[in-house]
Amino acid sequence: MDEIPSPRDLRGVATISQALAYLIGVGGIVAGGLMQNDGNTGLAAVLWLSGFGLGALLTVVAFAVRALGAALARLEHLEGEISLLTRARAAERWDR
Repeated sequence: MDEIPSPRDLRGVATISQALAYLIGVGGIVAGGLMQNDGNTGLAAVLWLSGFGLGALLTVVAFAVRALGAALARLEHLEGEISLLTRARAAERWDR
C-alpha cells in the first residue's frame, strides 16, 4: 500500500462498516427468529450471538477508522501550518 487514504475515504469506509454492522445485526435477529419458530432454539441462539458479535466488531472497526480519519485530518492541518511557519521563518531570514 503506497498511498495513505484520505480522511474522507476513511469516513466512507467507517460509514459502510457501520451500515454492515446494522445489516448483520438485523439479519441475525431475523434468521434467529425464523430458526426459533422452526423449533431450532440452539441454532437460533448461535445466530443471535454471532450476529451480535459481528455487529459489535464492525461497530468497533467503524469507530477506530473514524478516529484514524480524524487523526489524519488533524495531521494534515498541522502539516499545513508547519509549512506556513517554515516559509514565514525563511522569509524573515531573507529580509535580514
